[in-house]
Formats: sequence, structure tokens, C-alpha cells
Amino acid sequence: MLGVTALLTLLWLAVFGGGTRTLRVRRSEITLARVEKGTFEDEIPVQGEILPLHSVYLDALEGGRVAEVFATNGSRVTAGQKLLQLENSAFELELIDRESDLVQQQNNLRAATLALEQSRVNLEDERLALESKLEDQERLYRRAESLHADALISEQDFDRIETEYKFLQRRVRLNREARRKETALRQTQVVQMREAVKRLQENLDTLSRKRDNLLIRAPESGLLTAFESEVGQLKKAGDRLGQVDSLNGFKVRAHIDEHYLAKVRAKQSASLSLGGKTFRLAIDRVYPQVKDGSFEADLVFADDEPDTLQRGQTVHLRVRVGEPKADSLLLARGAFVQETGGNWAFVVDEGGRGARRKTVRLGRQNADELEVLGGLQPGDLVVVSSYAGYSGYDRLEWSGS
Repeated sequence: MLGVTALLTLLWLAVFGGGTRTLRVRRSEITLARVEKGTFEDEIPVQGEILPLHSVYLDALEGGRVAEVFATNGSRVTAGQKLLQLENSAFELELIDRESDLVQQQNNLRAATLALEQSRVNLEDERLALESKLEDQERLYRRAESLHADALISEQDFDRIETEYKFLQRRVRLNREARRKETALRQTQVVQMREAVKRLQENLDTLSRKRDNLLIRAPESGLLTAFESEVGQLKKAGDRLGQVDSLNGFKVRAHIDEHYLAKVRAKQSASLSLGGKTFRLAIDRVYPQVKDGSFEADLVFADDEPDTLQRGQTVHLRVRVGEPKADSLLLARGAFVQETGGNWAFVVDEGGRGARRKTVRLGRQNADELEVLGGLQPGDLVVVSSYAGYSGYDRLEWSGS
């Protein structure tokens, strides 16, 4: 009988107590958090850089040597203010050549126009003279024709008058055709010269605009930054000369882990805590290009912005990537998630002298809280500090203070 009792006792210990792996830990080395009901805020912490709300870049549209600098880096400028003068001798020489070509072509056009008018006058005079002769010869021919019918003039005289009449008729027709061709030819020449003058003028205007581009002006009012140029420096076309930053406010350029790329959208809200105050922001633009495991997004202040902001300042903010969920079970975020993957946790037992390993199911997480989906009840105390060295144990017992 005693043997059976001893055997049952050993079996009970093996099943209910003897198989439990227990680790004694100092109570002061662990952190506990209570499961509570509340609203889960689906937010992620991100780091951002303060930038001007709007910037306009200054690029060299034409290359040249820096001849004069009118402004200094960091100064306030107004729209249209002169900032930098470049010089390019090749432009000047080409402008002189184009101006000379234009003047010569304009002179040629004037000469051709004058020749066209002179030719028109000469041809008109010739026409009038021929037509006058033809009219006189026609009258003579009509009289001779009547006299010839009455045999009052000889056949030889009539033939001579008739021949001269027909000859003048042919000359008038030939003059009319020659006048038409000559006028068309000279008009074509004038049109071609006018087109040439127009093209030369357009080329000259283009060169003039290029020369005007050598004078760099402020495109708008603001703060001149990244502006470093010295007299004598050579600048190539396309070189960045600086930028003008808006003085109307700031934005935040955030760097966000690529894991959240599908969740971050324009108009989503965010918050920034600075100087004891919280400021609301909204995502204005998302840049989907991933670099070094993160992408960027621009956020603008929804209301007032902090007075102490400076360009280049680093700030920490929270970006909402999902809708808040009321009546959620919440647990303070801790290092234990890294060791368990959110699949299990040590939950303090009823006696409060230790904690037992328990399977749990966690959902979303933000910078401060975890969303509990299963395995825990409101009021449960959970060990949320690091589980380093705990993975092989089923129970923790407190030792010491």
C-alpha cells in the first residue's frame, strides 16, 4: 500500500511539478506592466530633419567665369535682386558676329526691296510705252485695212503696216509675261531675305537671353543658402550655385523604415513634441524610393509651428499609420518582444511571488504599447523587460529585493 502511494506521488510530481523548469531572478532586475483596456494608437516613431517649407535652387544656365558677387551666403534677398555676375567672352564675340550678319542682311533686304520697286517702275513704263505704240499702230492698221479693201494703198504698204501691228501685239504679250516673272522672282528674293533677317534676329535674341542668363538674380524673396562663389571661379552650365529658402515656415523631412512603405500615405497625421508642447503635422508628400532600408516623406505643420525651429535641426515625431482602435487590450512595450517574437510571455501568478510562461498573441505595436489579441486578460501583470537567458524556463521566481 505504501509502495503504491509513493509511486502515485512520484507520478504526480513528474506531471504537475517535477517537470517545471524554474529560474530564480532578482525582483529588482525585472520590469512588470499591467494589461489594461484602452485605445490603441497605431503610430510609429520616426526621425526627421527641419527644412524650409519651400526652396528654389539656383543653377547656372550658362557657363562662365565669376566676374562679381553681389550677395553673401545666409543673407536675406528679395525677388529680382542681383546675386552673381558671370562673364563669357565667347558669347560676346558671337553676339558681335551675329549683329554684323544681321546688319548686312538688313542692308541686302533694303537693296532688294529697292530693286524690286525700281524694276516694277521700269516694267510699268515699258508697258505703257508699248501699249501706247500698239494703240497707234492699231488705228493705223484699221485705216490701212479699209483703204486696202478699196484698193487705195498698195499691197506692200498694207503688209508692212499689218506686220508692225502684229509685232507690237507680240511685244505687249511678251512684256506682260516678263513683267509677271520678274515681279514673282524679285518678290521671292525679298521674302527669302526677310526670312533670313527674321532667323538672324531670333538667333540674336537667343544669344541676348543667354547673355542675360549670366546675371544670376534671386527668383523669389527668402534666405540665400549654400551660396559659395568667388571671383575668378569657373562655373559650368548646370552647376548648382545655391538656393533661396522660403521664410514662410518649415517642413520636416522624415526618414521612415521601408517596412512601413505600404502604410504611409499623404494627409496622414503625425505629432511632434518640443519644449513641452505637442504640435500636429500631416504628411504632404511621400518619396517611394528606398535607400539604405528607408524612404523619405515631407510633413507640414497643421497649425502653429514651434518658434525655436532651425534649418537642419533633428526632431523626433510620431506618424499615424492606421486608425485608432478603442476598447483594445494594451500592454506596455518592452524588450521581451525581441526574444519571444510576441508569441509567449511570463505572466505573474496569483501569489505574486513569481511568473509562469504563457502563450500569447500580440498584434500591432507603436513606440509605447503592444496590442494584445489573445492569451492575456485585463489586470494581468507581465514581465516586459529583457528575457535574455529565460528561454529555457517555464517559471520565474523572485529572489531578493
